[in-house]
Amino acid sequence: MTPAMHELLKQALDLMQPQIQTILSDLKPHFVFFDFAQHWLPTLCSPLGIKTVNFSVFSAISGAYIIVPARLIGVETDEPTVEDLKKPPCGFPETSVTSLKTFQARDLTYVFKSFDGSPAVYYRGNDCLQNCSVNVFKTCNEMEGPYIDFMKTQFQKQVLLCGPIVPDPPSGVLDEKWANWLAQHPPKSVVFAPSAAKRFSKMIKAMMNDCQLVLLPFKGDQFLNSKLVAGDLKAGVEVSRRDEDGYFSMEDIKKAVETVMVDVDKEPGISIRKNHMKWKEFLLNSEIQGKFISDLVEEMTAML
Repeated sequence: MTPAMHELLKQALDLMQPQIQTILSDLKPHFVFFDFAQHWLPTLCSPLGIKTVNFSVFSAISGAYIIVPARLIGVETDEPTVEDLKKPPCGFPETSVTSLKTFQARDLTYVFKSFDGSPAVYYRGNDCLQNCSVNVFKTCNEMEGPYIDFMKTQFQKQVLLCGPIVPDPPSGVLDEKWANWLAQHPPKSVVFAPSAAKRFSKMIKAMMNDCQLVLLPFKGDQFLNSKLVAGDLKAGVEVSRRDEDGYFSMEDIKKAVETVMVDVDKEPGISIRKNHMKWKEFLLNSEIQGKFISDLVEEMTAML
């Protein structure tokens, strides 16, 4: 979907407010879950006595870097410049994330642009985080504690965590064609380059298996998700790229792959593989992951 189509979809959702209000008036649910596209939902639900849950599928690090009110501190206009976005917002926690490259910051300027008079993504997200009854983040303190705390401070709003919500392991049988092809290679020697690993949920899914993570983000929150995994969690390696335009060479790819696939008996390969295994075990622990959900249900029940 192109950026222009994104904006048309948001406008279409905005035009559905009367229908949604009618449906909610009839159903009268205790809670309504919504995301940043329906930033007007708390205003509809408040007179009806319905609690609104802003359910963020983005990583806390991306919200903490981009969407917080502090992002506009010291900025002269409503649209931060590339230089503004290269730096973390005021009060950002001290982590491995100290700056973005120029090409990454340039891509993030989209978040602050208004199209056809509609609110920019930044303001939609802000409205959701500030006006909802409660925020629910699809993450956990173990992985993103400093960013979660920063978001709480910035919005002064209750935050509940549902954990990363890991998917069930695949149970199907591998296609015979690929099973035969893989059988021709030593275990854990094949490099797979998917193009769809865009969102935080895809990163979580990737960390749940034995495949080593070589990260090459291209857009938006991908840049920050990669910094979280490679920098904070130290469970992968990010491909080195040129500051101005993001250019990378074949040698840059080769170096990153060799770090986790060839140079496994020396640093940083040893630590990266060890950390990857630690997070894999954490994500596959059904007791831990199940408690995230049961705690969320208990906390939401207490709100009624």
